[in-house]
Amino acid sequence: MAKLGIAPHDMTRIPREYLTWVELSDGQYEDMEDPFDEVINHRQLPGEGEFDIAAYVDSFIEAGYEGPWGVEVLSEELRSLPIDEEFKRAYETTAAQFGAGVA
Repeated sequence: MAKLGIAPHDMTRIPREYLTWVELSDGQYEDMEDPFDEVINHRQLPGEGEFDIAAYVDSFIEAGYEGPWGVEVLSEELRSLPIDEEFKRAYETTAAQFGAGVA
């Protein structure tokens, strides 16, 4: 949504019955030269890019979202890490975006 210029507070306008799944990833506002490369190699973990992920999370919660949260980060850097470290970093960076914490 951030990359499309859709502000976090706009998420509260989505009717709750249409909020069935949220995937989080971070990135940069400026488009890279190769959009395909950007999507498959340069996404960032929540909180590590330029987007206000915590504000999006807060807006979805304010809208009444109670469904699952996913992390969708396609990143050459992450793929180079041992799988345990990749999962640990994904959990820690994502959990940090939730003001009250994540159980």
